[in-house]
Amino acid sequence: MHLTNEKLSIILLGGFCGQGLKNYISYLEILLLYSKIKNNLCIGEVKMMRETISSQVINGAFGQIADSFKSKLENYIDERNKDTSWNNVVQEAIKATEGIDEEIGKYIFSQLSILNLKKHLCDKNHNNIHRKFVLTLAVELCKFDKEKDFSISLGTAVVDKWLEKNKLSTDCDSYDVEEFNRIISDREELYRNYFKLFEEKNGTDKIRIFYPKNGESWIRWEDKYSIDINVNLSKGLSYGFCREGFDYYKKTCDNDDKTLKCAYIENEKEILRFNGISCNEDNTIIWLR
Repeated sequence: MHLTNEKLSIILLGGFCGQGLKNYISYLEILLLYSKIKNNLCIGEVKMMRETISSQVINGAFGQIADSFKSKLENYIDERNKDTSWNNVVQEAIKATEGIDEEIGKYIFSQLSILNLKKHLCDKNHNNIHRKFVLTLAVELCKFDKEKDFSISLGTAVVDKWLEKNKLSTDCDSYDVEEFNRIISDREELYRNYFKLFEEKNGTDKIRIFYPKNGESWIRWEDKYSIDINVNLSKGLSYGFCREGFDYYKKTCDNDDKTLKCAYIENEKEILRFNGISCNEDNTIIWLR
């Protein structure tokens, strides 16, 4: 049966009849929420949402609709609103930044490492957020040799605009522009400080990361062009740890260091494999030796 809005309303109303005023109000609330978002959904999403609602009514799961489905609709609307608000903030900052190519800006802000920090901002996890955002943006801009030009001004602008828009505290004393300039003007220093963002104080695994020497794009595998950080591989790592152009070794007590074989995404984390290539077909591989 093809479910139109009218048929959906009839099913809902019929299902809720005789169930009391509370369920009837829930019915109205669900339809209102649904009407707010249906124009932003693709055809498949609309069909799936209609069928989910109607099947739960037909099966008599009124409480489930009122509690579970309504909550899902509210969360969906909330996430859509956050995305729209975030995109507006980013676009405003890019347009106000003289000299940056808009396509580069769009590409940079679509990277998982940046989107992961966006999630922290949305979750109100602001601890050291300016530093994390600027250094991550700088590493992404290295692909275009633009890190010195835009990472500090654009990075701090986006974070401050977002905090202001959401009426959250913007502590400009939490970062030092001079320190940012010193770090970003030296790529080796930038790489070291960037990977330190992933360090876990009580991490059980020591990873050595080899990075390119200043002015070069290849790896020398010399210890002076590397940094050791402690992580917990069993937790997975945040987006942006495994990158093209870098190499990774797992340090062991018996000096039998393991080289990274592959890394893939699972449950919104980067999973590293040092003993062989083992992942599911549906996993997205992000680094492969």
